[in-house]
Amino acid sequence: MKAINMSRFTEFCQSAKQYYNVNLKLHDTCGRQYISTEEPMSDEFITYLHEYLNERERDAIVSANRTTFTVVELKDE
Repeated sequence: MKAINMSRFTEFCQSAKQYYNVNLKLHDTCGRQYISTEEPMSDEFITYLHEYLNERERDAIVSANRTTFTVVELKDE
C-alpha cells in the first residue's frame, strides 16, 4: 500500500531540508514504503513529521534509532 505519493513526498523533503536541515530518502519496495535519514531525527523534526502527516490523515512509525520511519494511514475507529 502506498501511504505517501511522490508529489507530497517532494514537498515534505523540501520543507524538511529548509527548516530542519534533514535529508530524506524514500525506499519503495514490494508494497512497503519507508523513509530514511542520514542522521537521527531531532525531537523537533519528529513533532513536525507527526503534525504534517496527521493533517493528511496519516502518521509515522519512527524506528528506535530515529533514522527511519514508515508512513501509515490513520483509520477511523
